[in-house]
Amino acid sequence: MGRNWAIVVGINHYENLRSLNFAKRDASVMATWFQQEAKFNQVFLFTDDSPAIAANSPIPTQPTFGHVRRFLRAQFENIQSPLLKPEDNLWFFFAGHGNRYKDKDYLMFSDSDPGDVENTAISVDYVTQRLRRSGADNVVLFLDACRDESSRAGLGIGEQSYQGVITFYSCTANQKSWEIEELQHGSFTHSLLEGLRLQGEANCATVERLAQYLCYQVPHLNTRYGKPAQNPYLQAEPPYKMYFILLEQTATLRDVEPLKYQASIAGNRGDFSLAKQLWVRVLAVSRGDLDAIDAIERIALRRRASFEPTISTSEAVTSSSRGRSASAESTKPTSLRVYEFSDGLIPVRNRQGEWVSGGFACNFSNINHVIPKKIQIAINNQYFLLNNNYPPKENEVALIGFNLEEYHVIVIATGLRDDVSRPLVARRYFWLENSDKDIDGVGSLLIWWFASGQPQFKCDPTIKSSLDYMVTAYNKKYFHQYYLPIAKLFSKTTSLPLIVDSEKIRGQPHYSVMELHCLALHLQYQFEYPLSWAWNVRSSENPKSFLVIYCADEDATRRITRYL
Repeated sequence: MGRNWAIVVGINHYENLRSLNFAKRDASVMATWFQQEAKFNQVFLFTDDSPAIAANSPIPTQPTFGHVRRFLRAQFENIQSPLLKPEDNLWFFFAGHGNRYKDKDYLMFSDSDPGDVENTAISVDYVTQRLRRSGADNVVLFLDACRDESSRAGLGIGEQSYQGVITFYSCTANQKSWEIEELQHGSFTHSLLEGLRLQGEANCATVERLAQYLCYQVPHLNTRYGKPAQNPYLQAEPPYKMYFILLEQTATLRDVEPLKYQASIAGNRGDFSLAKQLWVRVLAVSRGDLDAIDAIERIALRRRASFEPTISTSEAVTSSSRGRSASAESTKPTSLRVYEFSDGLIPVRNRQGEWVSGGFACNFSNINHVIPKKIQIAINNQYFLLNNNYPPKENEVALIGFNLEEYHVIVIATGLRDDVSRPLVARRYFWLENSDKDIDGVGSLLIWWFASGQPQFKCDPTIKSSLDYMVTAYNKKYFHQYYLPIAKLFSKTTSLPLIVDSEKIRGQPHYSVMELHCLALHLQYQFEYPLSWAWNVRSSENPKSFLVIYCADEDATRRITRYL
């Protein structure tokens, strides 16, 4: 089992910025969770009144620029050997003000000066570079630092991406991160603690599951307490880190299956160092796992013999928990190019200064590659169109996935208003081309979408997209772990489309988008129809285009059923 360290910072009192109410409490409660519930080996707490860190020369922990920077230098600079090992975990939690300055993200400390950011604040890039020097391969940042003057103020951090780390942001760069008086917490930290405490099959033991939970829970919590939109998101770099296990004590055997698959891919392409790291992480949860033990032994033999790796289907790793091959499919293409385009709306400001739609300038915009004619025809014929009168609810998105022979598409639908306050649906499309029938193009796009921070349509023209448009290609067999359990719930389906309401899949909508896709895969095999599904929709112009529809609520179920 790897060691676990945490650095926790929470700042209420600011000398040059608006003071906060619950950032210190957020940090203190997180530190208590790390120490008492998660049993971390070392926790460093920086708050207004936290005790000094014991050392030859004790390090003060009042969260000033100098104290925190001195700590990061002392721990992670000019050291003879790394403090941690690759299998260890280092978490960094920050609750306070953030600032965007000269295209860089900064964390603001108690004495930081917004008029001299470069010399009195610490860039997130500086923090991540020092944390990576710890030696731990799993560095996780929780940044509850996207602020506004009426809450926790800032100019929108979150536009940068950081190499080699996992970053959870409390909201998007153009949103506020809100504190909730009734909870005595920020909504992000309150939801984070709830997610970390979940047990059993509904746990948030992996990066992917925790990200999905936060993306669902925080907006609903804000709505419940009358706060504006706040949408957390994840950046995992490299993307395979979204399958890392965060909480070994609550992870199940099912949780390690995606990590085993990534380890198999790394081994088969000859990246033995990465493969060994991933297999060691598998063993931390599934001790005695025969797949992991066998793979590590084979890696050691290859290294000793200086054997040049070759890709062979005979080297498939068979999962002892599922009885299926996890690596033969890695002989297939390992990455695919992703393209995108959006609805061609004209962004205008309304009287309140908000960006809204001023109509259509053209059919599509933000096009980074020629749109295939098959996709254009499907859109023009309204095969997968949602009803503008019933857009996704505030702070939510609807997703659509479909195959058109060699083209695989996901559509992210967002609810907007036009310049006279009429509702409408705005769409952002991601697609790839792949003719290999063993590869699940839509599933691969979904995994990439989550790992890339769940990008969606933005009416604000000042927000620029900066995505990595390469996606890992996943074999359809990878998704068996998801669709075998859910297929049993709907094994007697005899007609299409299958209508599913939000309470029928575990009763937890934040898990259902991937499971709905896998249910559609099952129905595709059963009925031999092209893959197509819709998730979290309130209405559809052509529901008969889909194999399965996941309805946003009971009204949507009645509306779509009545249409059929």
